[in-house]
Amino acid sequence: MFNRIKKYRAFLMIGGGVAFIFILTYVLSIYYPIPSAEEEQIIDIVDSSSITANVAVSNNTESVENVKPFMLGSQTFTNSAKEEITVDLKGKIAIPTAEGELPIVFIIPSQSSLVYDSNDYEVILSEIAKKNCVAIYLDLAELLTNEQQDMNLVKQVFNAYRDELNAIILGEKTTASLDLVNKASFSKVIMIGFEESVEAIYGISEDQLSQQQLNLESILLINPKKTEEAIYSYPDVLTSFLIDSSLTDVESLSSLKLFEEYRQEKARQSLTSYTLIESDYESCVTEDENSQNQLDEQASTKQEPDTKFLTQFIGDFLSATFDSESENPIFSVTTALPDTLYQKKVRSALIVPNTLRLINPFIEEKATLNTLGGNNEVNNLKMEHETGDVSIFRLSLEETPATLSIEIPEEFKNLSQYDNISMYMSVCTNNDSSTTQSTEISMVLTDETGQSSTVTETAIISPCDAKHGYHLSDERFVLSQFTGIDLNAISEIKIELTDQSIKTIVLGDLSLVKKPKE
Repeated sequence: MFNRIKKYRAFLMIGGGVAFIFILTYVLSIYYPIPSAEEEQIIDIVDSSSITANVAVSNNTESVENVKPFMLGSQTFTNSAKEEITVDLKGKIAIPTAEGELPIVFIIPSQSSLVYDSNDYEVILSEIAKKNCVAIYLDLAELLTNEQQDMNLVKQVFNAYRDELNAIILGEKTTASLDLVNKASFSKVIMIGFEESVEAIYGISEDQLSQQQLNLESILLINPKKTEEAIYSYPDVLTSFLIDSSLTDVESLSSLKLFEEYRQEKARQSLTSYTLIESDYESCVTEDENSQNQLDEQASTKQEPDTKFLTQFIGDFLSATFDSESENPIFSVTTALPDTLYQKKVRSALIVPNTLRLINPFIEEKATLNTLGGNNEVNNLKMEHETGDVSIFRLSLEETPATLSIEIPEEFKNLSQYDNISMYMSVCTNNDSSTTQSTEISMVLTDETGQSSTVTETAIISPCDAKHGYHLSDERFVLSQFTGIDLNAISEIKIELTDQSIKTIVLGDLSLVKKPKE
């Protein structure tokens, strides 16, 4: 018998060990349950987003299943005609699972859109929540349907939304559909407007900044359309324009005009970006009757918006707003702007504060176009627009002296408010010598009386190999060095090139620059 026990002792020991492990695992599972895959994901999300400094730019991998409608009650307001108007404070909201003082993104939709519908906005709200921002759609349909929008009434209604939401965030009020207690913050707010809502966005933003009731970080305008004869007051915050050329008004190109007005008015104070999504068809074809009929038919038919492109763009916009280390090319001053974005062809421009563009290849397709609206003339110089990883103008010298003259329109003739003229460029020579060289470039300013003044600066010769990229440097001409002329009435700026060894000038930008206020 003992021999049999000895024979099977090894098997008995193994069996006992397995039984012990099984019992131990069972006991531990009772006191320390293993989370499910879904629970584990939620735990990871909360932990990774617990640092509020990074909460707005970390991707929340958990999908927001439902965008919830909300109702904050009804309130009575007095409009500009001294009439009492009752407005329902309602909308839709998407709340992320992350904790902390999350940024708030307000969306004010277009009320007469042929492009975006309720489902599109819900997709956008859901995607914004994945960026760990509280996304709130404000239903202002009752206020924005008329062409003459009552901005005083719109501002009152937004104030009511803000106060009600803030009371919920602080725990002073409770609403079943809005779990926002200590979960959002008016210290980090973004406004996103669609099409005709641009007037409301500007009016609300300017009013909130003056009240100092919230901290407006940035504004994003998507296919903005200007209300006829509206006069806007532009907020001094980062403002970005996203325009789809297939969705804009072909005749007036109101979105482009709106951007141009903003650029001329505010480019010296606020960072501004512009992105034009190239359309799938030629928007500016011929003016014959058939073409116009086609355009009218397209205008009356709902275009399918590319919500995937839009949500990617909004996500990068949020990251650029809240993440100081963001390197997204559309919003980064240090990165070359791309020719394609999310697999779509785009034309983009980044307007840096305190500048006014004279020539900007990011916007312009024709090399002869002056951003300010004046005429350009070239002498012994071939000027071409080149696109690739970055948009540039290539100025090829045919013989010397070569000149590029830029006419300054009446409304921009006063250059005394600026400090210098910046040329973001690279100089290429005829020889392939790797030795660092320099050359001289002259700039001539002429005032309305015909008086001229010339300043010459030394520019470093840089590699100009498109294969390896252009090394553009910022050459500046100080305006105070131009003497004997009236800087309040400059009619022409001329660039002179006399060095015969210069082959081409790669020009990335030509701008008037003003030093930031201390």
